[in-house]
Parts: sequence; structure tokens; C-alpha cells
Amino acid sequence: MKALLLVSVVLFTACTHVNKATFAIEPQRPAPAEEVLRGIEDYFTTLGIKLERKTEFIYPETRKESTYFLGRSVGPMPLHSSYHHVVLRLEQSGRLYIDWVETSDVRRAPRPESLAATHGRIAGDLKDRLGVEVVFRYVEQE
Repeated sequence: MKALLLVSVVLFTACTHVNKATFAIEPQRPAPAEEVLRGIEDYFTTLGIKLERKTEFIYPETRKESTYFLGRSVGPMPLHSSYHHVVLRLEQSGRLYIDWVETSDVRRAPRPESLAATHGRIAGDLKDRLGVEVVFRYVEQE
């Protein structure tokens, strides 16, 4: 019985899930997506969030990504931990996206409303700094 319990715990903690919530960032008036991207990057810098990786994909499509590490949290079980990242993506189409990513031992359904306050602060900063109003629209995952 103890062996079965131990195997169950090991199997449970060995699973890794990527829980992600994606939002399209939509300016309410025409604004260069590059400018909005830089504005959000500046906002993260102001908060003290360090850029982890910045990549520009050129072939087969043009895309820019900026990845920020937000932190690590440890759950109630000592073996359970989660890593949190945010990824800004500027796609070839000119659409800007923000991905809130949690790599965890537990699969969770993202709750878009839990990020509403954060999106409100980012939108407020963009409005103050750049004069650009943006809306964050949740994108359903496939």
C-alpha cells in the first residue's frame, strides 16, 4: 500500500502542464503595434520585471517576442511548484498578443477575469505615456 501511494505521488508530481491565457491587445485607434509593444516593455521595466529573452523571428515569418520571468511559487506540497512567465508577441499580421504562462504540476483552466486588474493598469499606463487606448480581448485556446 505504501509503495502504491509513493508511486502515485511520484507520478502526480512528474506531470508538467503549461497553463496559458492569451489576450489580443487591440488599440482603439490606429497605432503602430511596435509602439504599443515598446510601451508595454517600458511598463514592465518600470515595475522592475526583467526581460528574460527577446527574439525576432525572420524566416519563415516575421515575428517578435519578448519573454519576462515573473517568478516561482511553491504549493502546499513541497514537490509542487509553478513558474510564471509573460510573453509579448507581435505577429506578422501586425497583431499584438500577450500570453500569461504558468508551467506547473497541475492543469488549471485559465480565468481571464483574474487578469482584468493587471490589464487595466497596463492600459492606463499606455494611455498616459503614449495616448493610446487599448483593450485586452481573451483568445480561446484550441
